[in-house]
Amino acid sequence: FPRTKKSELRIIHNTILARYGYPFKSKDLQKHFSRMFWYKRGPRKAALGKLNRIDRINIETIKALESER
Repeated sequence: FPRTKKSELRIIHNTILARYGYPFKSKDLQKHFSRMFWYKRGPRKAALGKLNRIDRINIETIKALESER
């Protein structure tokens, strides 16, 4: 993601969470994902419990890139 903006990285990493129904506290993320037909909000613990090893690694990698921007 060498040319990706910080705001785009935020959406990318949160899309991984959204796939599992993660309930976002941030109003802008709530608004963004509520427009997605596939997003079904669920309990936080359930969403985090569904993340696999690759998802967790990808989130951490993207978050590290976010902090560099």
